[in-house]
Amino acid sequence: METILNVFFSRIARTETLQRGTIVDEHNKKLSANFSKVFKQKVHNESEVSISYAIDTLSKSRAKDLGKKEDDEDIGEEFIFFSVQTSDGEPLPLRLRSKGLIWFLSFWLVLESMKDQNRVILIDEPDNSLHVNAQSDLLNVLDEIAQTYGHQIIYATHSPFLIPTEKLHRIKLVYNDKKDGVNISEISSGKIDTKSKRDALLPVSHAIGCSVSKHNTIFTDRNIIVEGLSDMFAYQTMGRILKEDEYHYLPGIGTISDKLNPLIGMCIGYGLNWCLVMDSDEKSDEKNSSTKNKYELIKEQVFGGNEEDTKKQVYILEGIKNLEDMFSVDDIEKIASKTGFTLPPQKPKNKDNTSYIGKKNKIIFWKMFASANFKATDFSDTTKSNFKKVFGFIQSALADE
Repeated sequence: METILNVFFSRIARTETLQRGTIVDEHNKKLSANFSKVFKQKVHNESEVSISYAIDTLSKSRAKDLGKKEDDEDIGEEFIFFSVQTSDGEPLPLRLRSKGLIWFLSFWLVLESMKDQNRVILIDEPDNSLHVNAQSDLLNVLDEIAQTYGHQIIYATHSPFLIPTEKLHRIKLVYNDKKDGVNISEISSGKIDTKSKRDALLPVSHAIGCSVSKHNTIFTDRNIIVEGLSDMFAYQTMGRILKEDEYHYLPGIGTISDKLNPLIGMCIGYGLNWCLVMDSDEKSDEKNSSTKNKYELIKEQVFGGNEEDTKKQVYILEGIKNLEDMFSVDDIEKIASKTGFTLPPQKPKNKDNTSYIGKKNKIIFWKMFASANFKATDFSDTTKSNFKKVFGFIQSALADE
């Protein structure tokens, strides 16, 4: 605390009582204000928690309260007494406060005292004595201190409340393998194929709101995340026509905001193989929904900014702004003719199959396509080549390691 306040308590103890009181009051206000910024929990239903210290002589009665004997050699000596008080003004010794508050305060004081020094800080199970809400406060404290002062903070935890779900690239799985001993692996890569790995993944699964179930019917071992139902119908059907491997498609990525996409998060939480296929539409009408923004958010939030790892699992249809443009105009007309879908009498001057089909009719069009019988020879080489590129990426991304 001397380091935090930049003082020597021994010097304060030698000052006159009145002056000492003024100095100590100023220090207590500073401590309380700083602590209140990071600790948001209520103590005895009070949200305003004051941290205070006092320099005083150890009396016999206070010695007894501290568990000391009446003839203890420290009686009569000056001591520093710490307490926590709420807005009713009642101070209580720290030892009478909750273990969580004591731990949080102690930890905060340690971090504050060395905030100006670049350190590697190792913490083991910081959640042991903390209420779940206090764990969220701690997560914010760690993040703020690391960013502000350049510390590298590493902590081990089993608590889902200390998992930063919006920054999964920061998380490493630590598991004990009978053959290889203790291992550390990235959460966004590698197969979760052993019990020890699944156990290590549990806190992450709980943090993102899912459970690891072998009987889950929404996800499978190999998942392809696409942007919507239209994409799902088209890829499923073309995969069948071109006799590609069967994969499980998850529609719905659509627009990504500043949150981690839940489908990606759930695949990671389940420990499943996954990849993502997106078109290259850069003229989206919605803020932050262009392919570039989506890609950059995923790269940062899932892969920690690693371009190489991102490209292994995220595929952009270069030069193809919408799924519909994977097909030639002639092929779109063949599909419409065979399925009975009515296209407008005049096609767009420039290739724009989405407008040709009609944005509001896309799902109906592709659903009708999925229900019809087509052969590979029904489609142009350009269309087949476009899809084979995508299926080649998928095969590589979901290949067994």
